[in-house]
Amino acid sequence: MKPAAFAYERPSSIEAVLALLAQHGSRARLLAGGQSLAPMLNMRLAQPGVLIDLNDLDEMALIRDCGDGLEIGALARHREIERSARVLARCPFLSQVAPTIGHYAIRQRGTIGGSLAQADPAAQFVLAILLLDARLELISAAHARWVSAERFITGPMTTCIEPDELLTRIHFPAQAEDERCAYQALAQRHGDYAIVAAGVTLRIQDRRLIALRIALSGAADSPIRMTEIEAAFQGHASTPQTASQIAEHCMRAVSPADSDGIDGDYRRALVGVLVERALIQAMGQSGERAA
Repeated sequence: MKPAAFAYERPSSIEAVLALLAQHGSRARLLAGGQSLAPMLNMRLAQPGVLIDLNDLDEMALIRDCGDGLEIGALARHREIERSARVLARCPFLSQVAPTIGHYAIRQRGTIGGSLAQADPAAQFVLAILLLDARLELISAAHARWVSAERFITGPMTTCIEPDELLTRIHFPAQAEDERCAYQALAQRHGDYAIVAAGVTLRIQDRRLIALRIALSGAADSPIRMTEIEAAFQGHASTPQTASQIAEHCMRAVSPADSDGIDGDYRRALVGVLVERALIQAMGQSGERAA
């Protein structure tokens, strides 16, 4: 199939984009990498009145240090995040998940902002912003606002972005120098979205957990943080036995529904397996990385 007819705009400034959004509102769609939008256009699942191409906005593709963290422009490509020494030094979890996204060609074109705006529940960066307590900047012609990752994702394939707003950048607090992290996922085929995925970060002092974060996708309609379990296991010994106990608690805390032909009980079992693997992987790291 071919897309339905639409007008095409390729503005050269953020201000011009905002003016077009203010004019066209929900009739407009934004084109970044196009890895999700292009197939939707071809299948006529999306039929915008006007397509606004963002690819001339180089200022939205920057990756830079920002005080206490890392700022990534919404147009930064997956491959750029994967290869960035700055990302590796300040947010190594992102360096781990970026290479797992789709295939090489997809990572060359796909953008972090496009992925987040699409808000697929299984997307790696959707899980990452929740795990890493990221904040996202949304701007319109009338205002600018920052929202937490928890507030940004409002449901499957749904965000809090208003029709006249543009996602411009994502702020990730820097991971501590001794913070370890791991990502574990299971997909049916290489390059597919994961059936279930688990991301963890942790810090260890005197062989005990002094900080712990766990996020899951595939265990609910949208990615979730296991905040109660995180708090409950701080201070526990950093051992495989503790990893097994945490995984068991995570498995008991979720009730995945049957979806996409995959049984909910199977998803729950995967939660236990992948959380335990991620924790053991992270516990086994040296806790040091290059600056």
